[in-house]
Amino acid sequence: MKKFVFANQKGGVGKTTLALNFAWYASKKGKTLFIDLDPQSTATWFMFGDPMKFDHTSGQIYKGYPIRNLIQKTRYNDFFMIPTNVDQETTMNTKNIPLLKAGLNEISNEYDIVVIDTRPSIDSVLLSALSCADFVIIPMRPEQFVLYDFKALSNLIAEIKQKNYSIKSISLVINNLKKRTKAHSILLRNIEKDLGDLIIKPYIKDSTYITEATMYNQMIEEFNPSSLETRDIRLLCNNILKIGGSSTG
Repeated sequence: MKKFVFANQKGGVGKTTLALNFAWYASKKGKTLFIDLDPQSTATWFMFGDPMKFDHTSGQIYKGYPIRNLIQKTRYNDFFMIPTNVDQETTMNTKNIPLLKAGLNEISNEYDIVVIDTRPSIDSVLLSALSCADFVIIPMRPEQFVLYDFKALSNLIAEIKQKNYSIKSISLVINNLKKRTKAHSILLRNIEKDLGDLIIKPYIKDSTYITEATMYNQMIEEFNPSSLETRDIRLLCNNILKIGGSSTG
């Protein structure tokens, strides 16, 4: 079981959309479990509609509920999900951080790939996800304070790695790039200068296709399979899978 955690303490970077599309591509390679740990419930809405219809969600993981009993089938083959809703806010504390890792250990032989979408903040939920991650993917937009934001998150990851957790790599994804704007071009050069070794390409450009696909509850490949945006996301997801020693071919 290979575990990919999508994380950024800043919202609005397209983290959940990338995580969902990556999980969809991953499910073509092997049985994939998506865990929604973001109480905004965007991924749960995308897959199932109203998240409040679920009595058992990812929040129950932190109450010691068997993780196997929380898993829902989705409309896609080999793509399963643990949904979430705002109830997660009332269940999390520092004492139950290890429960996610323990739950995943119980099903380690049942899934090939786990994708975990976290909330946009540095808190106990993020710590619990990072504590069981093999690979951390950090989507970011070329913005003024992106290097500062990355430093804060990377310091946390470095602290966790010192505790002998299983993180094998940290990678960046540049998302919502407006390459024709001077500001984005300058910021992108700064990011490449300081963090270039960590970046997985291609860069994902700002696109109405990606926004519209999400609005219609479709993966980008379903919405417009022949677009340049689909090609770039397909290649990006394949390159992320290669980090874990897999690819979609």
